[in-house]
Amino acid sequence: HIAAVVRTVLRVGVLSWLTFLGKSDSVQNVAPMQHFMMECLNDRYVKDSVAMEKAFFESPPKGIPKRRWRSVLFRRERLARKERQQQEAKGKDIPLKDVYKKTVFVIDLLPGVWESGMDDFQKLRESVSFLLRQVHQLKLDPKDVEIVLSITSGGGAVTDYGLAAMQIERLKESGMFVTVCIDNYACSGGYMLACRADWIVACPWSMVGSIGVITEVMNFHDALRHLNINPLILRAGKDKAPLSQFGKITEQQTRSQLMDLEKIHESFRSFVEGGRTNITIDEVGTGKVFLGSDGLSMGLVDQLGSSEDYIFGKMTKGNRVLKVHRFERSRIRPQISILDLLSGAADVKSWGRKIMSIGKQGMPKLLQVVGPLFAMNQCMAMFGGKDCAGKFSLSL
Repeated sequence: HIAAVVRTVLRVGVLSWLTFLGKSDSVQNVAPMQHFMMECLNDRYVKDSVAMEKAFFESPPKGIPKRRWRSVLFRRERLARKERQQQEAKGKDIPLKDVYKKTVFVIDLLPGVWESGMDDFQKLRESVSFLLRQVHQLKLDPKDVEIVLSITSGGGAVTDYGLAAMQIERLKESGMFVTVCIDNYACSGGYMLACRADWIVACPWSMVGSIGVITEVMNFHDALRHLNINPLILRAGKDKAPLSQFGKITEQQTRSQLMDLEKIHESFRSFVEGGRTNITIDEVGTGKVFLGSDGLSMGLVDQLGSSEDYIFGKMTKGNRVLKVHRFERSRIRPQISILDLLSGAADVKSWGRKIMSIGKQGMPKLLQVVGPLFAMNQCMAMFGGKDCAGKFSLSL
């Protein structure tokens, strides 16, 4: 009995210590994590090409025996292998810096259609900070780096789009060439972003412009008075929130709001004029929307075409094109099987580290639940008999 008591005390002590250790380690600093994924658009359709080639040559043409067709395919594969070996031999003599002429990063900005549900402007800010840091760390020449922004936006809050436009200024100040592609529309705040780029490419039927400012509010003052409801609004400052939903709007408050809009509009016009020096601001800065084809003659855009054509042209000229995607941890699922482990196709060490990290994070919470239950089990076994302990059978 003494030995059983000693074993029980030791078990309870060890579990209590582990539980305390788990609780003390529950507060941690934020560990570095991955934020972006890169997709090489140069190799985007490599597997599709293999599938198409297989479909073309999988079955022999009509009238040709299968045996003869297999011999033809064998000779063709042998010639293709020889050509690949010759290309690889030539590639060994080419310096790594001469493999690609320039590096092009593609970022999609689609407010309201952001893939991970995060703010699209946050993606732009973090992408710009990441690219500026990587260009510095990799010691790339900023003149050999181009940023392509694909924008689809009808505008929004002045503060949001003004801050987003400053991100484009950060890229330009670093020496990178910034191109904006407009496939659908970039109006109002969307064009505020586009106008600061070095080059603007727009589809002929896209919408650009709308260099104006608007605000609107629904006022229920008269409707509430009709229901014998008198809203009370207190202001400190005569120009504080001149337009409200429930208070009575006077002509003075309307004039005050219009003055604010005119100031913002004038700043907007100056901002666009600073980025597009070849436009007549009195002609395009009235809030009117223009087609991409008309915007070319007015100086709002520099080239007509789609983003696909522009990016494809960059690839055909020998540039490396990388598309920036937001890293979504929920979409990354472990895909590993027993056959992969036996064949050595999987990186066992990396998967082992992932499993250990998951266990490390979940073990303290598990111990907080298991520890008291195990202690209860041992105490009931000592004082309540075996039958009581059996009801809470738990082993370590």
